[in-house]
Amino acid sequence: MTRQEMRASRGSIAARRRRHYGQALVIFALSATVLFGMAGLGVDAGVRYLAAAAAERAAAAGATAGVVHMPQDFAGATATARSTAAANGFLNGDTSRNVTVAVSQYPANCIPGGIPDCDTNKLTVTVAEDVPTTFMRILGFGTGHVTQVETAEYLRPIQMGQNSPQFGADDMTLGVAGSPSFMVDEEGWGIHRQNGDAYTPDPLSNWSSNPANKDIHSASPIKASDTVGVNVGQRGGYNFLVWVPPNQNISLQVFNPVYGPSNGYKPVGSPATGIPEGTFHPKVGSDYDRSLDLYSTMQYTVFSVNNIYDQNADVQAAQTVVKPIDAYNASTNQWANPATMPSGWNTGLPSVFHTWYNVVAAADATSASLVTHTNSIGGSPTLPGGVNGGYYRLRVESMTGSGTDPSTASPPQMAKSMKFFSVRAWDPAASAACSGCTVSAINDMSFT
Repeated sequence: MTRQEMRASRGSIAARRRRHYGQALVIFALSATVLFGMAGLGVDAGVRYLAAAAAERAAAAGATAGVVHMPQDFAGATATARSTAAANGFLNGDTSRNVTVAVSQYPANCIPGGIPDCDTNKLTVTVAEDVPTTFMRILGFGTGHVTQVETAEYLRPIQMGQNSPQFGADDMTLGVAGSPSFMVDEEGWGIHRQNGDAYTPDPLSNWSSNPANKDIHSASPIKASDTVGVNVGQRGGYNFLVWVPPNQNISLQVFNPVYGPSNGYKPVGSPATGIPEGTFHPKVGSDYDRSLDLYSTMQYTVFSVNNIYDQNADVQAAQTVVKPIDAYNASTNQWANPATMPSGWNTGLPSVFHTWYNVVAAADATSASLVTHTNSIGGSPTLPGGVNGGYYRLRVESMTGSGTDPSTASPPQMAKSMKFFSVRAWDPAASAACSGCTVSAINDMSFT
């Protein structure tokens, strides 16, 4: 090959190489665009996934925290849900990320009391925010948006006792087939727990085998679990949860709210005739000791429930305090309208004695001297269910004979009476037990 031919060959090879270099640049540029796009998609998709997961956690936490306020306090549920979402990084109205935390009842677009009706024990929280892109912005993709919706439901407390509007019997139904066969038991401060009430302390007990009882009610000021209300006993009392359905109004009634041993008298026509007198008013000692200091003043406090899991969030609605009477010893004239003991219980007796008595209402003339009543709901004698239905709590406490807290009385006043009673939700408009209402014990229950 001549020198000229060799130079021509080298030129041809160099030209081909230059053409290949150009093709590689084009291929690299095209491949890099795809690779960077895929990498950007992976990074930005991961960022968006993490943002969505965080929003989901915030929505779930907010719904769970807020639902305990339902159904009575939707405003409180909203505030709690949003503050919880904020604690999880999503502050409603944060303009830097366009954060919104919307709280609504369930299902969507429901109408309380309308169609579709709202589920009273569910709460929906929707958390949304903008998520900026990084690599994908180079390819023209702008800010993304994530939205997460979570609904929480609380399961209503397990009913302790009957799932009905009445908890316990009365003297016209005790022993009757198909009727409740028990009454609730609240005992005096000086009665030992072996008699049935696990929370009476009997602090002066000198029995070596049965020393003073130190157990305290689950809901009590000592445990800081129930500090609301007037004249609260430090060791707490027995509590009942009352559910009132939407658009209903009830009177909350206690059967036989007064302590007064009765010498075995029964109501005229009562099927309970023959049942020992102690079934209704256990005597104090073997000789029916007539010292009223040994009898219990009974305190019935009604609360509007804002959070069924927190008694300290309740608001007092009414309180009825009933002094004891000596119904056995008629000569003491302990009646509001002094009279001798009649042969039957149908006439001439205080309305707090062996009848169903509305502890939300003021005392009538027959019981005015025995009852002290306060009302914080405008004097209304009924408890409203409202649009969504509502919960109320009844706390029953056995006080000293003079109506003070036995744990702080000085000198100690050892009431030794055992008080049996029952509770029901009554519909005054229908003159019947409230349809759909339930009355159940909370935490502690003692009955006979």
